[in-house]
Amino acid sequence: MAKILAYNSSSDIEKNTGKGNPLKKVWETFQSLDKYGKFFILTALLIIVATPFIVNNLLETRQR
Repeated sequence: MAKILAYNSSSDIEKNTGKGNPLKKVWETFQSLDKYGKFFILTALLIIVATPFIVNNLLETRQR
């Protein structure tokens, strides 16, 4: 006999099919890290964001 699957909401369907908001998955993964993992990720993001500003400032200072 065939089995009928029923879902209570669209979020159940998204959860089971792997679809959904990818940022939510990233946030949940980030929340599951320990404090050292979070520190590493945040430090890496800070370096990535700050580097263009620092390099730009250094290049402008050299041209003067």
